[in-house]
Amino acid sequence: RIQCSWEVLRSCIHSPFFRAMCGVAILINAIFLGIACDNTAASAMLGRADEDPVFERVEIGFVGFFLVELIIRFLADGRAFVKSKSDGWWNIFDTLLVGLSLI
Repeated sequence: RIQCSWEVLRSCIHSPFFRAMCGVAILINAIFLGIACDNTAASAMLGRADEDPVFERVEIGFVGFFLVELIIRFLADGRAFVKSKSDGWWNIFDTLLVGLSLI
């Protein structure tokens, strides 16, 4: 049963839907980061240095999503997560980005 569950998980994370969902999340996060940076710059020009808590909470949500996605992919792929010829370096890069986001 456990072997079957890992196979199902592996097929889910490599599905076009899962990859598209993660791609959309990355795109929305990038747009959101641009809006947040613009808001922070505008606040700084007005002499306000505080960050809007809404932006902080939404960013924590994105980091949480990407962390869960990374953990799921790591659990499903095992060593192939970093040794894959096609995705290995991207997975290491993703791990680095998520790790830096947690700091």
